[in-house]
Amino acid sequence: MKKRFGISAFWLKLTAMAGMLIDHIHTHFYTQTPYWLGFIGAFVAPVFVYFLIEGFFHTKSRPKYCFRLYVSAAAMGIGSAVLNLFLKARDVCIANNIFLTLAVLFTIIWLIETVRRQRHEEPRIYWLLLPATVLAFSCLMLEGGIYMLPFALITYVFYGKKQFQVTGYLLFSLILLGKALYSYYSVGMAYESLSHYLAFDREFLIAAAIPLICLYNGERGPSGKASKWMFYIFYPAHLWMIGILEYLSKG
Repeated sequence: MKKRFGISAFWLKLTAMAGMLIDHIHTHFYTQTPYWLGFIGAFVAPVFVYFLIEGFFHTKSRPKYCFRLYVSAAAMGIGSAVLNLFLKARDVCIANNIFLTLAVLFTIIWLIETVRRQRHEEPRIYWLLLPATVLAFSCLMLEGGIYMLPFALITYVFYGKKQFQVTGYLLFSLILLGKALYSYYSVGMAYESLSHYLAFDREFLIAAAIPLICLYNGERGPSGKASKWMFYIFYPAHLWMIGILEYLSKG
């Protein structure tokens, strides 16, 4: 079988994990790292949300996929809560839980897809839009949820039509850039410069994920348990380690 041009999901996820590591080191050691590191991690969440939708359409079992995300979110929440009992003595806190955001986004897309598929056979299926709406509002309280929900919907609605997805991402990024610039010139000028502020209000940089998404060749890449579980293990492990290092640095 001829190998397709581009990068497989495995290597794109590894790239996103590297960006995530840099981003979280910057977050926990903000005063010891250059401000521009804040720009680097902007592409990470969009890449994982993109592959969440890819997984939604390609997984052999949506219930198992969804269950795995919620179990991971619960494990992350419990583990962080226990660790924070010790870290709080030096004002260190681990609050991240992207698993929960991904799980909720997956559920919303699943509900919408169910309505779309069954609306003609079962008119009452539209009631499923009610819990989907409630979950959509819950994204306001989840890590990155308010920005990743529109990104997920664009990816889902235009699934299989990459040119339309990219157009949607660019338009959404422009809206977010306008919001960031308005915020800076309204209330954010206390920052040292515009670039310093944009490194903080950086959601418009979801467009940075577009080159990686365009390079995706549709292939899974190396398979096996290690590749399947690497993100589920790496995500909590690196955050807990960074939190412990921050705690020790304040000793």
